[in-house]
Amino acid sequence: MPVKNNDSHKRYQTGFTLIELLIVLFILAVLSVIAMPSYRQYALTAKQSQVKVDMLRLSAQLESWRSQTLTYRGFVPKNGYDNKAFASVNSPLGSSNDMADYHITLKTIKNGQATVLNDELATNWVMLATPTQHNKQLGLYSYALTSTGVQCANNTLIKVERVWALANCGERSSPW
Repeated sequence: MPVKNNDSHKRYQTGFTLIELLIVLFILAVLSVIAMPSYRQYALTAKQSQVKVDMLRLSAQLESWRSQTLTYRGFVPKNGYDNKAFASVNSPLGSSNDMADYHITLKTIKNGQATVLNDELATNWVMLATPTQHNKQLGLYSYALTSTGVQCANNTLIKVERVWALANCGERSSPW
């Protein structure tokens, strides 16, 4: 009696089993748990680096202005800063208030008190960069830069008068 070939009746299944899919999902979850903190730290570092660059760029513009006018009074920032008079600008350059990472303000010191740069005959300046409200929660530092070259950072509020008088940003501050 001839042997009957049942190969034509066998089903061939293609695809992945549930166990294989669960293993792939587990591997992806582990990789995302490892990668997410690194990405967050990278994003925070990028924001802090950007505000330092913006502050140094404004510093160079201020010194150029003073070399032409012999005062800092009347300084108007160039190249992307949309303020007519420097009261506060956003970082990154050109960002709106709700999209900004930092607000940069500029003050002058007269008789130990901080005033708006355009209101007085300004012979010095202190620039502060404070994180916006949503970035304060991320732990971004505040930064200060002065016309005398003081550069400091702190994770708490920086007072202009302290930076000018003591050349630092307070307790637990660090140079940048």
